[in-house]
Amino acid sequence: MLAAFLLAVFQSGVGYDAELALVASRETEEAHWEVSGGPFEVGEPFEATLVVGHAPGAKVELDAASLERDTSWLAHSAPQLVRTPGEVRASLATTRWTWQLASFEPGERDLPAVDVTVEHDGATAPLKVEAARITFEGVLGADEDEPRPLIGFRPLEPERAASVWTWAAGGAAFALLGVLATWWLWRSRRRAQAVAPPTTLERIDTLARRDLDDPLAVRALHFELTATLRRHYDALDGAVSRRAMTDEEWLAAVATQRPALVEPLGELFTQSREVKYGGRVPTAWAVRETVEKSRTIVRATPEQVELSA
Repeated sequence: MLAAFLLAVFQSGVGYDAELALVASRETEEAHWEVSGGPFEVGEPFEATLVVGHAPGAKVELDAASLERDTSWLAHSAPQLVRTPGEVRASLATTRWTWQLASFEPGERDLPAVDVTVEHDGATAPLKVEAARITFEGVLGADEDEPRPLIGFRPLEPERAASVWTWAAGGAAFALLGVLATWWLWRSRRRAQAVAPPTTLERIDTLARRDLDDPLAVRALHFELTATLRRHYDALDGAVSRRAMTDEEWLAAVATQRPALVEPLGELFTQSREVKYGGRVPTAWAVRETVEKSRTIVRATPEQVELSA
């Protein structure tokens, strides 16, 4: 067939040198493995390159799945493709695929067989890959038939049965921990119960320690002060229904039970209303005087209550 092709080209007298070069390059197409380094250990990754020299313009295909037929090999990465002209021979182009491979078996081994095809003018033909043999060293040496002993570890000793005293000591320690935990919980609850809510006078003392030179703090103090006084007398009288009332309505309701308090409370509420809603900024001295008035009003009442937060 090759002779007939050459004869036809010769008779045509057109492009003889180019056609002859193309036929020569097809006849010399080849594929082989290239591996640098070695020997390698079992499971150690190494780089393997499949080099295919082929005629320029030919289509070269690799069946990457063919590498997975032999399960004693592991491909750590997909093949990286590189095409370069005229490296194998001047008349051949070069296609390379590079993998990171590892062998699961020791000894001298040929790299796995892969399927490579070359297509010329619509006709596809397989290309044989030259075998490459590499040595892989296992965990055991050539004269070893069992794993080497571990270095730096003491030999395992037989487990000794626990004595009765060991169990008794463990039980006593566990019981002691239970007693300590119970005591700690009891003490924590007792401390929580011992902390009583502050009284009305204690709340007023806390308000008096605010920054009296800060207008915002002073305004907030007057809101809390009037609310504290209202809650104090609502708690004493058991008058829950008075909580939703305005200050004027509340004073009218208090007058029916505590008429003597209406005048001092009304004066204090009026001064506070000017600070809360009228924009008046009293001096620190005036604020202290208002706080002291509230203390006097509360002390005039013999009953004292504890106000929750």
